[in-house]
Amino acid sequence: MGLRSDSAAGTRFLAAVREGRGIKPAARSVGVNPWAGYRWLREAFLALRRNGLDLEAAQAELGCFTVKARVWEEELLAGLAGPSWLSRP
Repeated sequence: MGLRSDSAAGTRFLAAVREGRGIKPAARSVGVNPWAGYRWLREAFLALRRNGLDLEAAQAELGCFTVKARVWEEELLAGLAGPSWLSRP
């Protein structure tokens, strides 16, 4: 199993994205594949949504506006947003 978004690397990755780095540069800076970065973004996005932030506010908090957020939102609303290793990135 991979690292979670709240791991040290995940936290550094999310901070780099929040600072304005792209997914690939942020992933490279912490030594992970960009797909791990997308998984961490998804985990963080879903956590923010479950804590009451709306779609746009969650993306703003993450500092990342990705079209994947719409897919994650649809999965969340359909009850399909389980653990990320069981779902699409």
